Amino acid sequence: MDAVFRVLEIAVVPLLVAFIAGGASILSVRRLRHENTDQHNSNHDLLNHLSGQVSGIDNKVDRLDIRLDSVQVWQAEHEKTHLVQDRDNSAY
Repeated sequence: MDAVFRVLEIAVVPLLVAFIAGGASILSVRRLRHENTDQHNSNHDLLNHLSGQVSGIDNKVDRLDIRLDSVQVWQAEHEKTHLVQDRDNSAY
């Protein structure tokens, strides 16, 4: 009977310890995998939101660029008007 206990002690106890440690490791990995998936989903949502924000800003910059171009055209025409008026006034 003593030999049976020694065999159990040598063979079964390390196996039980390995199963317990392995089970805990598997549970930890599953929990971390779940947290990682949640974090990836959250980051994906944030990136989509930021992409929309950047798109909106890009559209606003384009509209400002168009408005600035028209202001520059107006300014050039306005300067021409003043140059013509100055020329006409200096002719007198």
